Amino acid sequence: AILNSAIIVSKACSNEEFIKDHMNGLFFKPKNAKDLSKKIKLLLLNEKLRKRLIKNNKKNVKEYLWSKQAKRILEAYKK
Repeated sequence: AILNSAIIVSKACSNEEFIKDHMNGLFFKPKNAKDLSKKIKLLLLNEKLRKRLIKNNKKNVKEYLWSKQAKRILEAYKK
């Protein structure tokens, strides 16, 4: 389900490691309902942006597949 969704997350914790603002998701200011509401409206009204975020999110998710991460970890241990 997440692959077919545009993502809106707060700009907190480690979200910035996985989400790039306006590339594969949108950030809203933590504890700011008004900003969150603004981002939801933006996605509802801007189909082009919504489709781009979903497309880029699908590409991004592939980078974090367990098989890819396992290979990276194994390569790091070999060094």
